[in-house]
Amino acid sequence: MPAALNQAEYEEILHLTLTNRKVQAIMRIRELTGMGLVRARKLAEAIETGRWTPAPDPGRGFADLVRELLEREAEESRMAEDEARCTGSLDQP
Repeated sequence: MPAALNQAEYEEILHLTLTNRKVQAIMRIRELTGMGLVRARKLAEAIETGRWTPAPDPGRGFADLVRELLEREAEESRMAEDEARCTGSLDQP
């Protein structure tokens, strides 16, 4: 049975497909999973169209994922506030 893709591998394949390097994505899937050409092509297409994503890490639950998203959002908000302060200080004489 072919190996599954982890999150980092999925993101690598997604990047390849979204940057019009589908052949490289299929080759990389085959390298990582041992899949045949047809299955790898179908998986690349599914990843590209958003019909397939890797299963979450078994040690991480839904609450962990929510916490991670909230932390990212808070970090982005802090970055936006810092940028606003920086540009605001440029406007002052």
